[in-house]
Amino acid sequence: IRISASGDGIDSNGSFYVTGGEIYVDGPENGGDSALDYDGDAVIEGGLIIAAGSGKMAQNFSQSSSQGAILTDLTQPQNAGTTISLADSSGEELISYTPKKTYSNVLVSCPGLTQGQTYELTAGTETISITLDSLIYGAGGMGMRGGGPR
Repeated sequence: IRISASGDGIDSNGSFYVTGGEIYVDGPENGGDSALDYDGDAVIEGGLIIAAGSGKMAQNFSQSSSQGAILTDLTQPQNAGTTISLADSSGEELISYTPKKTYSNVLVSCPGLTQGQTYELTAGTETISITLDSLIYGAGGMGMRGGGPR
């Protein structure tokens, strides 16, 4: 699934579950919306998602997820057409995507994310080292900013 969002990318007035497949969300670019917006739980148990958008209202998956997810703000907005990639500690690329809109926040989840392991997220001109102290890195949600370095 590929979504080009002007408002919320995925918007659930209840809960949202991902058990497989691939989801790519470009946007939103404005701060009043987010790539993932839900009112109940957002649970990921399989599949792949990269969402690149605004960080103001960004939400991550819920702690009840069985697959790891990373939500992080970037120190500066990245231009459309700049690649996001996630690599494990040995440098093996796990996932990569090139958003078509400007973004300042990234949500990534894919099989193979393991609690206690360190990953390198590259988003445009920024590279961030992230250790998954729990499967869900970065809280975000409803006006709160995503986790990670600022």
